[in-house]
Amino acid sequence: MPRPSLSLITAGAVLALLAADRTAHAQDTLWDLLRSGDPVRKSVQAAPPAPVLDPATGKPLAAAAAAEAARRRGGFMGFFDTVSHNLRRLGKALNSDIKVSGYKTMGFHSESISGSSESYQNDTYFGRRSLGGIYDNTDLTISGKLGGVINFETHYSNSLYGNPYDNRLSLNYQTRRLKIDAGDITGAIVGNTLIDFNRTLNGIQLSAEVMNGLRLTTLLSQTKAQTRTITLPGGNGPGPYFVYAGQIVDGTERVRVNDREMAKGVDYTLDPFTGELRFKPGTIIQELDTIAVTFETYGYNHTPGTLMGLRGDISLIKGARLGVTYLSQTSSQNRGGIKFKTDQFAGYDNPATPYTLDFPVEMVIVRDSTGKITSAAPKHPMTVTVGGVPQVYGTDYLVDPLLPNRVYFSRGIPSTQIVRITYVPLIDNDNPGDRSVMGLDAQIPLGKSGNLVAEFASSSMDLSGRGLGGSAWQLRGDMKLLGDKLRWNWNLRDIAPGFTSIESPGFRRNERGLTMGFDYQAARTLKLTANIENTKRPSYNYGATGLGGYAAAQGMDDFSQLNFGVNWQFGRGQLNYLHNGMTTRISSGGHSIFQTDNLSLGYDLRSLKLDLSLARNKNETAGYLAGTGTTTTPTLFGTDSLATRLILRWIANDRLAMTAVWAASQLNNSGRPGTTARDLQLTADITPLRNMKLTLGFLSQDSGGYSLLSSTGTGTDTSARTGAVPPPLFTRQSGFPTPGTGLYGGTGLGIGSLYGGGYNGGLGFGGNYSGGLLGGSYTGFGISSFGGRSRGLNLSLSYQPWPTLDLGFTWNKSSSEGDYQFNSDRNDVGLNVSYTLGENFALQTAMSRQQVRYLGAGGSTSSNLFFLNMRAKPLGRLVTNLSYQLMQTNSSVNLTGGTGTGTTTGTGFFGGSNLNSYGLRLEYPVWRGNNLFFQYDTAATTGYLASDQRTMMFGIDFDLTQSTKFTLGWRIQEHLMKGDTSTGLSAYSYRARSLDADIQMRF
Repeated sequence: MPRPSLSLITAGAVLALLAADRTAHAQDTLWDLLRSGDPVRKSVQAAPPAPVLDPATGKPLAAAAAAEAARRRGGFMGFFDTVSHNLRRLGKALNSDIKVSGYKTMGFHSESISGSSESYQNDTYFGRRSLGGIYDNTDLTISGKLGGVINFETHYSNSLYGNPYDNRLSLNYQTRRLKIDAGDITGAIVGNTLIDFNRTLNGIQLSAEVMNGLRLTTLLSQTKAQTRTITLPGGNGPGPYFVYAGQIVDGTERVRVNDREMAKGVDYTLDPFTGELRFKPGTIIQELDTIAVTFETYGYNHTPGTLMGLRGDISLIKGARLGVTYLSQTSSQNRGGIKFKTDQFAGYDNPATPYTLDFPVEMVIVRDSTGKITSAAPKHPMTVTVGGVPQVYGTDYLVDPLLPNRVYFSRGIPSTQIVRITYVPLIDNDNPGDRSVMGLDAQIPLGKSGNLVAEFASSSMDLSGRGLGGSAWQLRGDMKLLGDKLRWNWNLRDIAPGFTSIESPGFRRNERGLTMGFDYQAARTLKLTANIENTKRPSYNYGATGLGGYAAAQGMDDFSQLNFGVNWQFGRGQLNYLHNGMTTRISSGGHSIFQTDNLSLGYDLRSLKLDLSLARNKNETAGYLAGTGTTTTPTLFGTDSLATRLILRWIANDRLAMTAVWAASQLNNSGRPGTTARDLQLTADITPLRNMKLTLGFLSQDSGGYSLLSSTGTGTDTSARTGAVPPPLFTRQSGFPTPGTGLYGGTGLGIGSLYGGGYNGGLGFGGNYSGGLLGGSYTGFGISSFGGRSRGLNLSLSYQPWPTLDLGFTWNKSSSEGDYQFNSDRNDVGLNVSYTLGENFALQTAMSRQQVRYLGAGGSTSSNLFFLNMRAKPLGRLVTNLSYQLMQTNSSVNLTGGTGTGTTTGTGFFGGSNLNSYGLRLEYPVWRGNNLFFQYDTAATTGYLASDQRTMMFGIDFDLTQSTKFTLGWRIQEHLMKGDTSTGLSAYSYRARSLDADIQMRF
C-alpha cells in the first residue's frame, strides 16, 4: 500500500481543525470577532511537527539540521546562504565570535536632475552622497573575540544626526602576565595619587609582568578629550544647572556640593549632550553653596597633543611595594585652521524647542557695566538652511549666547523640512604648554594595623616660554585599631603652588596641611564618624591673568573643617545626625564660613517608607566684590536658613502606589529681604483594572524669586529689595564674567573660595592640580538661575481592553517662569491608538494638541498633529501600507518682548504652517520571498516655506540573506516651492528621475 504523502496528511489535519473552529464560532458576531482578534490564530492548536526526512537516506533529520535544511535555498540565491553558513562554521573552528548590530546601505543612483541640485542633495542624501552617484548610509557596531584571545569593538557612523565621537575602534588582549589595549581607550596609569592619570585617549597601553615582582606599564597616545572642572553657585533649587554647553564624555563626570560627593543616578542626573545638571527632587542647593563638576569633554576644534607614560611597580617582601612613574604631554605645533561642522535635523513644529548642536558655537558677546549682554553674534559666519532656503541670523534664527549649542527658530518648521546648520564650534584647546611629571611612591604594610604610603612628585611646564615647576609630597596612612572597630586615615601633604600634573578629571588641588578621618563602630547599631582638616591653599589672582595664562598666588588662604556624625540603626529605622563646619580665611582679607547641623530619620513601616530631615545652615561671606581693586572695606553678606525635607513612599497594594516629596528652605538674608525656596512633587501610580494603568503627577517649584547677589531678577520679591546690594554677578544674563569684573573683584578670587565655606576654593579649571591655570572656556556660559518658578500637572493613562487593542492618553498642563525657562503657560493633550490582528491587519494612530502662551509680550504658539498608519493584506499576499499625517501650527512670537531668557534680539513673527502628507506602499511576493513594490508619497505645505513634495518609486526587492536585501527600482521625485517669483523661493525647486540599485544590510 502506498504511503500517503506528508503534505496531504498535514493539510487534512489543518482543514479538520479549521472546520471544528468555525463550528465553535458559528454564533459569533462581527463584534465578537473584533474583540477576540483572529479566531483561527487564537484557537487552533498547532499540530505536532511531522519529522523531516533526509532525501538521501529517508531517515528523519535532527531538529536543528532540519531547520537548517529548511532555510537553505538552491540556485543563485542559495549561494548567499551557503556563504553565511560557512562563515559561521569557520568562526566556530577558530574560536572566534563576532557580533554585528546596526545597518548599512550602499547604492548606485543614476540621476537626472532639473532645478536646484543642492536642495535635492539635502532632501535625499542628508549630506552623505559621494561622487559618481554612490550613496552610503552606515551605522554599525562590531564587537567580538578573535582566536579566543583578542577582544575588539568598533563603531562607525556617517550620519549627520549622530555624534562624530561615537566612531571608535578598540582592541584588547589579555593574559595573566600581559595586557594590551589599543585604539580608542581609557588610558590609566595609577599608583601615585599625586600624578594618577585617567583619560579618554587614542593610542596604545601595555602592561606586562616582565619578571616575578616587576610589572611595567607603558602608554603612548594622542589626547582625544579635554579635562574641565567648573565651580558654580547654587540657585535655591534642584536645577537645572548648565555646567557645560558641549559634548561631555559620559561616565567621566564627578559632582559634589560643598564637601559632599554626589552619586550619579541617585543624587543627580547629567545629560552629557546638553550639559544639563539636575539634582533629585527635594534637593535645594542654596545660592551660597558651591557645586563643583569635573569631567572630560570633546572639542571639535581641539588640536590633540601627544602623551607618553611609563610606570614600574616593584613588589618587595611581605606586601611592601615601590613605584616609579613618569608622564609627559606635548602640545601640537600644528594648530591648523578652523573647522566648520554641519548638524542636521528634521523640523520641529514648535519654535520653543531648541535645535541642540553637537558643539557650542564660537560667539562674540558684549556686556554693559552691570554684566548684562548688550549684543551677541557668532564669531564666524553661520550657514543655516531650511529645505535648502537660506535663513537670516537675528530674523529667522538665533543662538543662545550663554548656552551656545542651542539654536532657536522664530517659526515652527514642518517635520518634512530638513534643517542644516553649518557653524564653527568653540575653539577651546587644552591648557597651553608642554609638561612632564615624575614621581616615586612606596607602600609599607603595618600588619593587621593597616599600611603606610609615602609619595613624591616633581613637575615642570613650559608656558609660552616661561618655565614653571614645583614639587609635591605626601604621607598617608590607613589604620585599623581596637580590633578593627576604629578606622583612622590621615594625610599629611605639601603640594607647591606651581606643581602641575597631566590633565585628569578630579578635585585634587595645590595645598599643604593635614587631614584626618575617624570611623568608629561603637556597637552593632551605632557608628560614629569625624573628620578634621587644616590646610593652607594658594590664593590665585585670576583677575590678573589673561585667558589661558597662569594666575600667580598672592598669599595663602587658611582653610579648616570639623565634622562629626552619628548613625543609629533601630528596628526598621535609622537616625542620622551630622555637624559640619568649614571656614576659609582669605589672605587678602575677608572670609567664608559654612555651618550646618542636619538631623534625618528614615523608617520603613512595610507599606510606608518615610525619610524626614531637618537642617539648619549658616553661610557667611566677606569679600572685596566691587571689582575695582581699590575697595578697603569688604562687603559682608550671608544667609541663615532652616531647611526641611519629607519623602513618603506608600505602596498600598499591587494596584496603588504614591510618592510625595516636600522640601523647603527659608533663607534669612543679613541686611536684605528673606526668601523661601520650595519643592513639592506628588506622584500616584494606579492600576484600577488589570489591563489599565493610570499615572498622576503634580510639580511645584519656586526658588524664591530673589537673589542675594543680584540687584535685578524675576519673581514677586524683587520690589521688596532694600539696602546696598553687590553687583549682579550670577543672573541669567551674566554667565561667567571675564576676569577683573564683579565675580572676581579686586582680589581676583573665584567663587569656590568665597562661598560654601571655601571648600571648593583653589580647584583648577583643568582638573587635578591645575589651580593656577585658567582656560578660555571659563567665560561665556550661563551658570545659575535664581528666578525659577514652575508648576505642572500631568496625567498618563494606558489601557488594553482586548489583546488586539491598546489605548494611550496623556495630558500635561504646566507653567514656568524665570531664568533658563521660557516664561510660558503650556497645555498638551495626546491620544494613541494601536489595533492589530497579527500580520493581516494593523492600525496605529496618534493625535496631539499643544498650546504655549508666552508671558509678557512674547506671544503664543499652537500646534495640532494627527498621524495614521495602516498595514493590511487585502488579497492574502499583497502587503499594503497606508499613512497619513496632518500638522497645523500657528505662531505669534515677539523676539524682542517678554521676560524670557534675555537672549533674544531681532523682530517678531506672526503666521502659521499646515502640512498634509499621504503615503502608499504595495509589496507583492513573486519568487522565493522576493517582492515587487510600488511606493507613492506626497506632502503639501502651506504657510512658511509652502511647497508640494511628491515621490514615486517602483521596483523589486531581492532577499539575499535574512539580513541583506538588494533593491532595484526607478524613482521620480519633485519638490516645488510655492509663491510668486518675487520671493525667489522657486529657485529651490527641483525634479529628479533616478535608477536606483541599493544593498541594505540590517543586523
